[in-house]
Amino acid sequence: MQGFAFAGSRGIHQMDISTHGGESWAAAILAPPLSRHSWVMWSYPWKPQRPGDHRILARATDGTGKQQSMREHPPFPDGASGMQEVIVSVV
Repeated sequence: MQGFAFAGSRGIHQMDISTHGGESWAAAILAPPLSRHSWVMWSYPWKPQRPGDHRILARATDGTGKQQSMREHPPFPDGASGMQEVIVSVV
């Protein structure tokens, strides 16, 4: 799986992925940013161990060490927050 993360001039220090609904976390692979103010592409190799629904979460840690929270917040005035969450059905 892959995605993009952005934290303005703070940059992205780390991306963590949970394939167990937040019970455990693993570091994703970050591509080098194109600039100090660019989105950062991340990837995470995943092979499901069982069929069924899987709750997948992604959280970012910015360059100041601040980790993204579960709490959603609209973008204005200080930027959006809240982790990305998807449910994947494996057959």
